[in-house]
Amino acid sequence: MTLLEVVLAIAALGLVAASATTTMSYLYGAQVREQRRLAASEMAHRIILMHLDDPTKMPSGPQPYAKDFYRYELEVAPVRLTPKPHVASALADRRSSSPVSIDRLEQVTVRVWLSEESGGSRRFTSDVPYMVLVRLMDPQYVNRNPDSAVKFFDNKDRLQDFVQDVLGGGQ
Repeated sequence: MTLLEVVLAIAALGLVAASATTTMSYLYGAQVREQRRLAASEMAHRIILMHLDDPTKMPSGPQPYAKDFYRYELEVAPVRLTPKPHVASALADRRSSSPVSIDRLEQVTVRVWLSEESGGSRRFTSDVPYMVLVRLMDPQYVNRNPDSAVKFFDNKDRLQDFVQDVLGGGQ
């Protein structure tokens, strides 16, 4: 072997090592990003459940989850149903016999993103790991599970609002 062959072999070996290191670094970064997106998704689901259990007791500020902190925004918007013309007359008969409104559904939208304490941002941007969940909810459905029903019926204010919604014809 000549000195030139040894130098070329070492250079080729260096290029292979640099490629392997770059690939491993990229894979590790992708794994961390996906773990943070998964944590944001799990936290968004928990926030929706907390909102359903008692919207007055929602946490504020950055929330810890796994090893990081996350921020969230929650929006609740009414959903208006527009029946097809041939169904409208049947709905009119139903509305006169039932005080429960068909327009009682709500769209709950939750955005969760990595907080600035964990390398994210204070405001929502798509540059950091995030998750957006949108759910269509019926606020009058309280029997999601036995624990939720017990909490709901133990809260006098929420129970009174529920009865008023049902007897008053909804929104």
